[in-house]
Amino acid sequence: MRRAFDIIKTYMLMLVETELWVIMFYTTARKNVKVVTINGRMSAKSFEGYKKLKFFWTEFAELIDVVIAEDFVFTAGSTREGEE
Repeated sequence: MRRAFDIIKTYMLMLVETELWVIMFYTTARKNVKVVTINGRMSAKSFEGYKKLKFFWTEFAELIDVVIAEDFVFTAGSTREGEE
């Protein structure tokens, strides 16, 4: 995967899916590639459920720059939904 990012000279990765690939996110972080996830299944309500597992998601969430979900947008550095 690292070789592919080197060859393509990627500067942004946009994922439109429900599966989040941890290894890909770690690779993008090492290559300084911005990550945007678009997830139509995640809602503000389900996001609250993810926050209950904060111990698991904290490090992983830091690898994602923007989340565009069903009814909110969350950007890196936000303190609450939609705030930049």
